Amino acid sequence: MKKIVSFYFFFILMCTSFAQTSGDIKRTYHWYFGNGAGLDFSSGIPTAITNSPMTAEEGCASISDTCGNLLFYTDGDTVWDRNNNVMPNGTGLFGCWSSTQNSLIVPQPGNDSLYYIFLTDCAENDGANGLRYSVVNINLNGGVGDITAKNILLYAPVMEKLAATYDANGTGVWILSLNKYPIGPPPDTTYQYYAYLLTSTGINLVPVISPSAIHPHKTPDGYLRFSHSGNEIACVHHGYGDTIEVADFNIATGIVSNNFALGSGNDSVPSGGYGLVFSPDDSKLYYSTVVDSSYVIQYDLTSGIPSIINASRTVIRSGDWNYLEFFSLETGSDGKLYVNRWNNNDSLMDVIQSPNMVGLSCNYSPGILNLLVPQIGIGLPNFMDSYLRGTWQPPCNTGSEENDLQNEILIYPNPFNDFTNVVVTNQDHENMTIILFDLAGRRVKQFATSATQFTISRDNLHSGIYFLSISIRNSTYNQKIIITDN
Repeated sequence: MKKIVSFYFFFILMCTSFAQTSGDIKRTYHWYFGNGAGLDFSSGIPTAITNSPMTAEEGCASISDTCGNLLFYTDGDTVWDRNNNVMPNGTGLFGCWSSTQNSLIVPQPGNDSLYYIFLTDCAENDGANGLRYSVVNINLNGGVGDITAKNILLYAPVMEKLAATYDANGTGVWILSLNKYPIGPPPDTTYQYYAYLLTSTGINLVPVISPSAIHPHKTPDGYLRFSHSGNEIACVHHGYGDTIEVADFNIATGIVSNNFALGSGNDSVPSGGYGLVFSPDDSKLYYSTVVDSSYVIQYDLTSGIPSIINASRTVIRSGDWNYLEFFSLETGSDGKLYVNRWNNNDSLMDVIQSPNMVGLSCNYSPGILNLLVPQIGIGLPNFMDSYLRGTWQPPCNTGSEENDLQNEILIYPNPFNDFTNVVVTNQDHENMTIILFDLAGRRVKQFATSATQFTISRDNLHSGIYFLSISIRNSTYNQKIIITDN
């Protein structure tokens, strides 16, 4: 079996430009959820938002632009613009109020104007309304948005699961969900993952279909997640003991493979998973349980061996089904994990301070974030998982400054093996700052120079994708570079 942590050592997720990657995490700066609750991560520290008119009992989604400015948000039925007004045509969407992941907002690649809202139905309707999408043109209605297409059906019935990640080229986005209907009559209980590719030309209506390995799916709720690299998925199967399905995801083809189960898969273990999220470095998997007793549990994925991963199961927080329950889990742009808990409608949220650390060293901090409003919803906003890879928060780049330097800097060869050359064609400059980042946003090289020609050596860096940032005359030039072993 392929090791689950292959992605932990090799990042094969491709990005078309540094500007796209650097702005991604800022698309998650504004969270709207629950009973008028919200969080603003723009300052680097989450601040409560209390002016939301939305009441979302479960699923919800929000989206900001690449500079971190709020664009709009939804509870799956209604869409509110950045001014907290309902968008034109912004009611009657088919994301069911009771669906775990009833909505997910994805910008159309290569188009800053169009945003797709993907929607799922819920168990109460037996998933009959299926997976659908609506389209927002953010340039309409005075620049605050208008819905131009609504409730377009992709397939039905669907489970309450919805996630997205970049494709291998970074020019498309995979939308993943789970079909509620078995591929054959009883006793066949095989269900299927449906992966749709969204590109600059729109949604490919022919899905890539892969079987799930968990049989049967007792209930359709519980989260589906991509790892932040996109190379793995995890899926909670609520109501079927303590089962999480983990599998490889091929970001080039959309195929789910090498499935295996974590947990007991035994009805005698009434834990019933619900929330689910990978740690920022994808080395840990966290999930919450909400049946009989409520827990937040961590699995350590670094061994890549299912039996060892199962044995690493650690309860990092326990509650009481009648008083304190743990539901949705989400990654913040600050690299911490946030736990939406139900505690007699209090306004407090739990925070996992060091989620990349193993076991109790992850530093679980109960009730330290005050939302300032009673939190009666159990969901948190659903984001495209690859937006939250790493913890880096680079400065906003609108593109104008970068374009000023576009014709002044030459980098060759690229890709390279041992070193690459940098030539600055404009002689009129002061000292430059050169920084090389890896895909997780870590600085792996940094130096200053006044030379117009210099080399950047590979030294001990692994092969893969890196991002070069050159600051000169208060402007910044950003370029993707690739190191190979050839």
